[in-house]
Amino acid sequence: MKRAGVNKDDVNSKNVLYGNSLYFYLQNQLKFCILDINTKEILYVSQVIDATISEYNTKQIKDMQIGNEKVYLLDSGGTLHVFEKDI
Repeated sequence: MKRAGVNKDDVNSKNVLYGNSLYFYLQNQLKFCILDINTKEILYVSQVIDATISEYNTKQIKDMQIGNEKVYLLDSGGTLHVFEKDI
């Protein structure tokens, strides 16, 4: 996980298992990742999600869902970020 720039202590407990992939997000790093559960390889790490409310307040990822071939991330500011699932 270190090679992929993923801090295991930042992984949120709200994970989604879809097929052979585990989708999870990094609470403080504002990224989501896809892990192949068979090979234990990180398949994808997203770019940092733009989540700054103001100079002193940063949004957090609040929820993640998968459906309709997309990954949906809801941040604490109410913005829904949508990613193509088949990355």
